[in-house]
Amino acid sequence: VCTCLRATFTLRWRFLWSWSSSTSTLAKSRQNARKRLKSKFEPLNLLLGAQDGKFDACAAAGEMHINNKDFIAAREILNPACDSGYQDACVQYGKSLEADGAPGKDEKRAKKLYETACEKGSALGCEHLGLSIGSSAPEQAVGYMRKACEMDAWRCFRFGTMAMPYGAKEGVMALVRSCHETDM
Repeated sequence: VCTCLRATFTLRWRFLWSWSSSTSTLAKSRQNARKRLKSKFEPLNLLLGAQDGKFDACAAAGEMHINNKDFIAAREILNPACDSGYQDACVQYGKSLEADGAPGKDEKRAKKLYETACEKGSALGCEHLGLSIGSSAPEQAVGYMRKACEMDAWRCFRFGTMAMPYGAKEGVMALVRSCHETDM
């Protein structure tokens, strides 16, 4: 009787162990498959968000395409958002027009998009307008960077570093604001 119980217990333990191991392996496999699908469809989720009028998603998707040098795809996503009045998408659209290697490169149109976005209250637009003007009119560029910093503390870091030659005190104040109000 004792040997029979021991054998039964051993068989049950082996079954439970093998079932537990296969269940664990199956769960890990499913989890990995979910991760792969999620990462594969992230751009699609951004695109669907863009089609629903979620313009932050448009700007993020457009920026991803710009970073990957897919300027045509970026413009396809950013254009409707820009036309709908989302100014940060217009700025990203401008970046797709002035980037190195962009087909149909048009720095003049990009600058106009930045200017319009800045006039309509986009700190990102003012920052990029200042950057695009750069050394051709440095005081004007610093003025746009100052305006961007006044609108959004995130823009103060660039303004602070750019303004140093034109006013160290103001540059330091901008950097301190960036330090205290952002995680930069």
